[in-house]
Amino acid sequence: MRRMRRKKKLNILTSRMAANERWQRHFDKLVKWAKSKGYTVVCETNADDRIDFAAKTIYVNSYNWPERRYYTLLHECGHLLIDKASDSFTKYLPCPLYAYSSDQRTTNTDAYKVSLLAEEIDAWRRGLRLAARLKLPVNRKKFDQEMATSVMSYIEEAAFSSSPKKGYR
Repeated sequence: MRRMRRKKKLNILTSRMAANERWQRHFDKLVKWAKSKGYTVVCETNADDRIDFAAKTIYVNSYNWPERRYYTLLHECGHLLIDKASDSFTKYLPCPLYAYSSDQRTTNTDAYKVSLLAEEIDAWRRGLRLAARLKLPVNRKKFDQEMATSVMSYIEEAAFSSSPKKGYR
């Protein structure tokens, strides 16, 4: 009986390790894509997941499981795609579609908060399309769960804070 339980536990552990290795390979493909766009991906324990456009660096929290890191990197690559396309959509609009401001008076406005939320959702959507374009797999249930959790944090922040966090997550 004990041997059966040990064998079952070993099979589960082996299966998880294989899955983590697969997600890490997909993550590495995204790192290669980001590098082709001139960006470096840095994995740091407990880092805030974000993109630094000035330094051309994407930070990902290495503490998370490989699949979650992969979805986070897809999202940050979505921000990169938004930034690359910003010239094409802002020239047709009387005001920027997404808010870029370090002015505290602007960042506390409802318009800024809504704009930030719109960009976050768009970054998730563009990341998902990037995965399809690169023929990378996505578990839609888990991806959607990560997206919902992330977007809800922005909604809560906008609703209960007069000062949203700086940067992009």
